Amino acid sequence: MNDFLDSPLLGSMAKALATDIASVSQTALFPCRPIMAATVGNRTVLGRFSGTISLRNSQEFRRALDDLATSHPQKVILDLAAAALSKTGAGILVSFAADGHGRGSHLYLYRPSTQIRAVIKELHISPFFSVLETEEDLMASVLL
Repeated sequence: MNDFLDSPLLGSMAKALATDIASVSQTALFPCRPIMAATVGNRTVLGRFSGTISLRNSQEFRRALDDLATSHPQKVILDLAAAALSKTGAGILVSFAADGHGRGSHLYLYRPSTQIRAVIKELHISPFFSVLETEEDLMASVLL
């Protein structure tokens, strides 16, 4: 395990997660920067989203999620610290999580914004995904 912790792969993943969200291209409605990380015996994909995810851009959001899942990862982690979510966007997340569950994949939300947490609570959809609060939670989920 120490070899993995010292690996360039984990270093590049941590560097990408630490990148200031403001430096991500703002041309898309919600930029997504997928990062592939191969770990022992499983695969994890990370994607970062920003902006408001709503009916207006729901098809684009769904396509971005589908793009993250093209390699059939066992874990999909979404960094939603700089995002907001409408009920339509929440429905897409639930659908994506349910589809992934059927493929043996699990959806994690990393640092969801306060607004997203409120939508999740209001809609009672927390059973569809796990929430990762800290970088330590993130690293532990990648290593498991």
